[in-house]
Amino acid sequence: PTVDHHREALTVDNRRRATSVRRELVLLLGWGGCRQAQLRRYAAWYRAEGHEVVAYAMPITKARRGALALADIRGLLHRLRRSDAPLIVHTFSNMGFVTYATLLSLDEDSGLRGRIVAHVVDSGPGLAPQMSTASFAEDLTRALAVNVEATSWGRRPRLARLVGACAKLALRLHYHLVPEIGGRYGRALRDYAALAPVVPLLALVGEHDRILSEAQVQAFIEAERARGADVTQAVFAGSEHVNHFRRHPRAYGAALREFLCSRLAGASQRAA
Repeated sequence: PTVDHHREALTVDNRRRATSVRRELVLLLGWGGCRQAQLRRYAAWYRAEGHEVVAYAMPITKARRGALALADIRGLLHRLRRSDAPLIVHTFSNMGFVTYATLLSLDEDSGLRGRIVAHVVDSGPGLAPQMSTASFAEDLTRALAVNVEATSWGRRPRLARLVGACAKLALRLHYHLVPEIGGRYGRALRDYAALAPVVPLLALVGEHDRILSEAQVQAFIEAERARGADVTQAVFAGSEHVNHFRRHPRAYGAALREFLCSRLAGASQRAA
């Protein structure tokens, strides 16, 4: 009862704050293979805190075809330009980050960049400035292996290994035949470094992330600190890739809330 009462009091307080200051618009950019429905719990959390939310997950079918992907992201940019509210960008894994970097590269008049006040990264990014076809296929194969283990195939090791080997071969062939996809991923860090505003960053990291290594994620965090960003890091024990909110909903929400309140209170007041 005490916890419920406290939670209710926080919700009421957040709603009161939402009426007295100008609230940020939150942009959620999903991970590879993410469905729009999987972003709903994150959107619901932000809305309960008084924010408007735009959620976008790049369909895999479009991610494989550069022209379709760019058309989709241009449509997202047009949608975001309908508002002039301060913007919080919350990206998941490599795909969310690449979508953000591409969005910045299409923002020719810098109107969107000037509104960004914070960046939240969940499980990534883990990209290399020069990403080869082979290394890109390796990252996707690791992601596939984790997903296979979560299915009934995961209880049949030989079948799982066979599926993994076939997938690895298919991915390498595909990204050799369509090199601009791997190139787009490789360009993302360079586009981001050149175009992204230096804003407070919250890195949400899983202790047992088997898709992106700790070294990859830490390299990005250190690069952000070198750019002058105020970086906060939250590590979730026993949590795997983009799984932190499901495993630790209270701790995840607390980390977000503390970050937003401490880093953005001044910015929100100035934008009011």
